[in-house]
Amino acid sequence: MKIFINGLSCSGKSTLSMKLAEQLNYKIIHTDDYYIDGYEGNWDEPQAFQINKLIEDINSQNDLIVEGIMSYFCVTLISNKENFKLIYIDQTIEKCFERRSKRKQALCCEQEYFQTIVIPGYQKYCKNLFNELKEIVQYEIIDMKSD
Repeated sequence: MKIFINGLSCSGKSTLSMKLAEQLNYKIIHTDDYYIDGYEGNWDEPQAFQINKLIEDINSQNDLIVEGIMSYFCVTLISNKENFKLIYIDQTIEKCFERRSKRKQALCCEQEYFQTIVIPGYQKYCKNLFNELKEIVQYEIIDMKSD
């Protein structure tokens, strides 16, 4: 089975992926590992990723967890959607921003960047795609808003 995990930046995707991979003995593909070196555009758009390589790596493996903002976008590009599961992590924007602001990444603490780049990318490539894909693929929503 291939499990695709998505949610807003700092919602807990990597943490959940690592726990599931350990329990299920699955491999993990982090979509963040497929950013194009030196890319100078919007990092929350497919153009920022080596999408062909990412799809190739997903297609070449079974028993796999794919996590990251582009995980659902990858599902749209894969023709065989059997034996898939989507996991959507629902976390508050405030909690995600709080977690993100503790990281030492460039631009990570800027509220404007989060509001104008991160959230629109999440809406387009996570939330909206999830609503489309859940009609044809097994899914589960994990509500993290109460933690």
